[in-house]
Parts: sequence; structure tokens; C-alpha cells
Amino acid sequence: MIRTNTVLSLVAASLLTAPVVSGALYESFSDVPQDISFDYVVIGGGTAGNVVANRLTEDSSVNVLVLEAGGGDIHDPILDIPFFCINIGNNYNWNYTTVDQPGLNGRTSPFPRGFVLGGSSAVNGLWYSRGSQDDWDRYAQVSGDDGWSWKGIQPYIQKSEKWTQPADGRDITGEYNASAHSLTGVTPISLPGFPTSIDNRILQVTKDLPDEFFFGEDANDGVPLGVGTLQLTSGNGTRSTSATAYLAPQYLARENLHVVLNAQVSRVLKTGGSDATPAFRGVEFRQGTDAVQTVNATKEVILSAGTVGSPHLLLNSGIGPKADLTAVGVEPLVDLPVGQNLTDQVRIIASWTVTPTNATWDVIARNATYTNELVAAWFATHQGPLTNSFANHWAFLRLGADSPAFANHTDPSPGPSTPHFELGFSNGLLAAPQATGSYFSVTVRTVSPTSRGTVKINSSDPFAAPLIDPNYLADDFDLLVMIEALKSAYRFVAAPSMKDYILTPFNTPADLSNSTEVEAFIRNTGTTSAHPTSSVSMSAEGAPGVVNADLTVKGVEGLRVIDVSVLPYIPSAHTQAAAYIVGERGADLVKAAQA
Repeated sequence: MIRTNTVLSLVAASLLTAPVVSGALYESFSDVPQDISFDYVVIGGGTAGNVVANRLTEDSSVNVLVLEAGGGDIHDPILDIPFFCINIGNNYNWNYTTVDQPGLNGRTSPFPRGFVLGGSSAVNGLWYSRGSQDDWDRYAQVSGDDGWSWKGIQPYIQKSEKWTQPADGRDITGEYNASAHSLTGVTPISLPGFPTSIDNRILQVTKDLPDEFFFGEDANDGVPLGVGTLQLTSGNGTRSTSATAYLAPQYLARENLHVVLNAQVSRVLKTGGSDATPAFRGVEFRQGTDAVQTVNATKEVILSAGTVGSPHLLLNSGIGPKADLTAVGVEPLVDLPVGQNLTDQVRIIASWTVTPTNATWDVIARNATYTNELVAAWFATHQGPLTNSFANHWAFLRLGADSPAFANHTDPSPGPSTPHFELGFSNGLLAAPQATGSYFSVTVRTVSPTSRGTVKINSSDPFAAPLIDPNYLADDFDLLVMIEALKSAYRFVAAPSMKDYILTPFNTPADLSNSTEVEAFIRNTGTTSAHPTSSVSMSAEGAPGVVNADLTVKGVEGLRVIDVSVLPYIPSAHTQAAAYIVGERGADLVKAAQA
């Protein structure tokens, strides 16, 4: 891992010339033409929100306002350069922290969320996975809407994704399934652009130990099981985000699209309706220390503030559990289970020293001169090791039917094509750089967790930070999965093709024979995967939940939520692909309501 201050010093000069996205962007709301009536106000210019804004303004008669709390420096090199995703720092982060987590031995965990135009698509690890066909078919079943099924979302995958050749231009036959991808969408998706010295070893494990680590050509074909080349939100060696893709200059040139930066929304406002069905078409926000302002939508307010931001705003607006709101001095207007069912994936990192080599990224992390050369090469060619994220291969795997995890637990996954855990293989140390040595790391995460948490407020001040409680490892099943996943990682590094490369564990248990030591390692090092979902859960009409299958908030008018907070279960995947899909389908649902 590269130290943030090193990275910042290396890119400081390039920041002077880095372009800021231009077009219908406003630093101040007062600069927006005052004679415009907005059909839709989108709260949050993040992964899903920018999709919605783009699609709604395809109709030139529809005026859309986007209010984004962050700034517009979307081409800061620390965001643009894929490799720097491993340590972006705090400038583009809401810098949330969870409450104390009993499952993590009382520790808190950072809870990063993107604070810049593009949201978390601008600050994540770029990994792109859609989840399993079972995940999406379960959404359809729970919501009563087949449009959320694996088959139903295919048009939205086609609309959102633009498959792109990797930066090195190599022949990628056998590394992906072309039939699972679109060439005509908006967001560039690609493969890692720089092969590493461990790639062949990793793939050889699929031949060494094919029963457990079988080859999976494409994790995005609906059956993501196996070991394969990971896919990234990148194009031409550069990170792609919802801002660079859906707010590209040709879209910002639309006269009916208006994006206001540094505009933090505090709540949505009741504007009419009836006592039984109130309407919420008003939005309250502020810029910096200025006084709060309000703006109304004539048709709908669309909440796309994410799994933390969306429930936070609803709760501050009086939409949420009645008793909880009353307890903190917020007038309850609509009693819904907002903020319940929060779900995230726990991750740990296991590391080993390896045979000394200059081919791991550790040499980049500790050699500022070399890093500077790579940055210069990236600016000149958009090629080289900086075009990669922090891994080139991943494995999505299921527990065996005889796993100890199932002794007292039923399988929480929605079907046989769904993994229980993921392994990500990194050609270096995912921690503070060491003065010497070469390393190999495996990111281990649960992807079908059973623990559920909450997002709450503890103040009537809408600008106070929310209380985030993911409740990590509260259910024993999640701990058992993590133990089995860690054992799987150890078997992987013991495969014949890895044996002469791997030396000794580093800050990782020497072996897994001591169950107390293994559990302590997991609880003492476990942290967020930054994949939260499900805090504004979707359900069928009339069923308990927060939004209907069309993403309208239950029991109100004029208010819809379009982001991954609506998914009733977390996908067995990294969540940005789901955010793009939800954004695309959500936009179509908005259009259909006005047809």
C-alpha cells in the first residue's frame, strides 16, 4: 500500500492541470437560472443518481436538478489512476465510522462513502461484479416484480456497460465471456491492463486443485463461481465513474440538466397531499455555512444518496420508525422501517512473505522515485502497472454441503449459483509498506452474510452524522464462513504452483490449528468491505418494507429512492454494478410513471 502523503506529493503538480468536469455545473445554487421549474430533483450525484439524471434528461422537455454534497474534482489523478484506489485518503470521503462492534471485539470500523461527484464509484476499488442470477431472481420474488429478475435486468446491463479492451491491448480470449457483455452502453468496463508475475501461478492453481479452485471464465455471466480474471470499471487505463460516464461533456451540455456541487441536503419536505398520503416534493439543503435553502420538484424528488445517506435523510424528514424518531425529537410523519436491515460484507486480509523479487508492487510502495516514473508513464501512455487495481484475479466460492457452518445453520444464499465468500489475490502487501521484503496478500470476504444492522439518528440536527451499526459477525454463521474462507486461502497458497513462491505468513496466523487464535485474528482485523446495502428495503406492495417494487416510498407521494439501499438482500458481489443497474431500471420506472 502506498502512503497517502507520498501519492499526494507525486500528483500535486498534475493537479494544477487536471481538468474539472465542465458543463451545466454550478458551484452556487444562486447561479442556476431562476426561471426554471424542475420536474425532478435528484438528491445525490453518486453512482445511481447520475444514471437517473442522464436518462431523465434524454427528454429535452424534462428539467432535472442534481444536488451533490461533494465537489467536482473528478479528474484528480488520485481518483483517475486505478492503482491509487488502495489509498485515496479522506478528501473524497464522508469519513463515517461505525458504532462499536461487539463482533469485532468492540472496535469501530471506518465506513467509507464517496464524497465527490460520482459518489463511491469514484473512490472504490473499481472491481465490477453483478452478483448471481439467484440474487436477482430473489429480488423479483420478494418484490413481486419480474423486472428485477436476472432476465429482467439484462436490458439495463446492456444500457449501462461498455466493454473496453484492457490498457495493454492483449488478446483476452478465454479471460471473459463476450456474450455476457455489452459494447453499446455508457460505463467502460475492462480487465486489468498490466499482467503481473503471479498471474500464471494463480491460474495454475485451477489445474493443481480443480475440485476447490476450478476456473471460472467470467464472474458476470450469472454464475460467478470459480477463479478468474477480475473486471474493472476502467477504460483506456483510467477509472470510469458515473460522473465521467453519465455526466460526460455531451450529456452536461443538455440545457435541461443542472448539477449543483457542494450542496448538502438536510431533509425532504412535506408539500401537500393528505394526512393518509402526504406528498414530499420539497428539498432543504445548504452550501457551506450558508443558510438553508429550499427547492421543489413538480413531479418527484428522487433520493439517490446511498445506503447511509438515503435513510439518514428520510429519518431526518420524519419518515422512519415512529418510536425512534420521537425519541430524538423528530416529528414522525410516516412510520416505516427506514434504516433497518443494513447489510455489509466483512473482510480480512491474509498476507505471506514470498521469494524475493522486484516484481511485486512492494517496490512501488516504498520507492518514491520509481512511483514518480510510473505516474509520468501513466500520464504519457495510460499504460503500465498503475492501470491495475490491487488485484488481477478473484475467486467466488461456495461452502461444501458438509461444511461445519451448516451444522446449525441453513444456507442463507438464494441458490446454487451464489457464492458464500470471495478471495482476491494481490501481488503485494495490503498494509503499510515494509522497508524490505516481497509479499502476497489475499483479501477474504463474506459475500452472503446473515448479520443485519441499522442506520439511525441520535439528534434532531439533520447535519449531525448518523449512527451506523452494521452489526458485523453478530450471526455466528458469518464467523464460520470467514473461518472456512480463511482455510480456503491457506489451501490456495499451499498449492503446488504456489509452494515454491510462498514463504511464511506475515501478520497472519502461522497455521489455523488453534481455533481461538483464528477467531481472534478475524475479530481483531475484520473491517468493512464498503459494500453496504438494504437500509431502505424494497418489498411487494402491501408488504413490510420502505419502498415498493417501483421504488416509490410506501404511503407517500412524489418521493422515490433509487440506489442500492433498496435491495432487500446484499448481492453476492461488489455493489457498484448493482448500483448502475438499479439506476438504469429506476430511471425507466420514473419514465413509465409519467407515460
